[in-house]
Amino acid sequence: MSADPTANRRWRAMLWLHLGLGLALAAWLLWQTRPVSLPEVPGARIQCLSYSPFRGPERSPLVPGEAISVAQIRHDLQAIAPLSDCVRIYSVDQGLDAVPAVAEALGMTVIVGAWIGRNDAANRIQLARVVELARDHPHSVRALMIGNEVLLRREQTSAEIAALLDEVRRQVSVPVSYADVWEIWLQNAALAGAVDFVTVHILPFWEDHPVAAKQAVAHVAAVHRRVEAVFDKPLLIGESGWPSAGRQRGPAVPGRLEQARFVREFLSAAARERWQYNLIEAFDQPWKRRLEGTVGGYWGILDGADRLHFPLTGAVSRRDGLGAAPAAGVAGAALLGVLTALAGRRRLPLAAFAASGLWLGLCGAMLFEHAQLAWRDGSEWLALGSAALLGPAWLILRALSPRPDGGVARARHGLHLAILYCTALAALWLAADPRYRDFPLWMYAGSAPALLLCGESLSGPRRDAIRICAVVTALAGLARLLPEPGNLQAVAWSMLCLVQAAGGWAAGQQQQRE
Repeated sequence: MSADPTANRRWRAMLWLHLGLGLALAAWLLWQTRPVSLPEVPGARIQCLSYSPFRGPERSPLVPGEAISVAQIRHDLQAIAPLSDCVRIYSVDQGLDAVPAVAEALGMTVIVGAWIGRNDAANRIQLARVVELARDHPHSVRALMIGNEVLLRREQTSAEIAALLDEVRRQVSVPVSYADVWEIWLQNAALAGAVDFVTVHILPFWEDHPVAAKQAVAHVAAVHRRVEAVFDKPLLIGESGWPSAGRQRGPAVPGRLEQARFVREFLSAAARERWQYNLIEAFDQPWKRRLEGTVGGYWGILDGADRLHFPLTGAVSRRDGLGAAPAAGVAGAALLGVLTALAGRRRLPLAAFAASGLWLGLCGAMLFEHAQLAWRDGSEWLALGSAALLGPAWLILRALSPRPDGGVARARHGLHLAILYCTALAALWLAADPRYRDFPLWMYAGSAPALLLCGESLSGPRRDAIRICAVVTALAGLARLLPEPGNLQAVAWSMLCLVQAAGGWAAGQQQQRE
């Protein structure tokens, strides 16, 4: 029997598309390993670093009863000491009230924070403890920070914060301040009368109009000048920094190289302009992912093993190496090639499925890297991992069984619908509530080209359902792109949504011939 020319064209398209995608991804990974020259700050000391000891994946201050030992605090401050002789803490419960004593023994100082919220009784406990610490440790407590972004969260009024500040100032001899984002301070300028110095947070990544890493320090400088012109009191940059991982916001890209660029340029500017500052933060805080998405957990300049994410001198690369991608790509190509050969396929389909396996393996390696950063607990690994396996399961069944009917075909049809449903749901979430959600590119990219080029021929209710999912996916994917067309992650996600949608729509009309 002669080969079907239409089928051959489809297999060739599948072969070359997957090979092209695989080579492009490999080239991109290699490009990320190249060293990039950045401004250097040899021997630089950071004035102060935000410190929280809840840096393990299962540790969180949001867990009732979670307490930190003095031994861990001592270990952490010893890791920070080569970089800075000052830390800022935000609360004095859960064992954090031991920080001033440990810091004093190590010759370090502390900006001690009282966490202020809506609960007046809890506020009273915090205030009493910070006053006590300031009196007991005059050599290590350099200032008290009464409240952090309380006005931003709308948990107290400006007058209520001022009253708390006045109350504390009468009881201690150290300077007292309140910390909030710079816009909030400009809106509540009268609050400066209740503080010894004004503490502003300037975080270019989180601005309403995010700033790219290359312009971020210039933005900090511009904001500093603007705020300094309003107040006649000393100014402290209470928080500034850059994340090393997570979701891109407009032109603001998280990453190792971007974080290194920001910190190095910031330290140079701070020395030149004589800024007083505190960088956020010493260690990565994975627990913050529940509040701020993946990006919230990776603002530390030290990782969970006390290692710097980047050096302060020398070139910096975005990646240290290719990771597991090459091995995963070869394994994927071998698996799909063997399965296709076992199914008795001809040479061209075998090559096409082997190429799709190469792409699938590469995407799987990238997904695993992302999952280690983003998936927060066992339930997410189970739910998201199951969704991620739908595509590989469909592709394996497609390689094993070319028949358009029968039990295996019905299983493939169900998997295709499940893939489109999950993609549509993710696209809707990203369109409606995108701030703290990642783009799940690698969950669906591995099977999307194959679904488009060698998908299913469906009919009946299943066809209608998959077409509805396809329309929702396409529209929601485009909706996510419109607010931030310069976001490359959003562009890639929108393109993936269109590919998924095209494959789903075509499933209702294409006739498979092999």
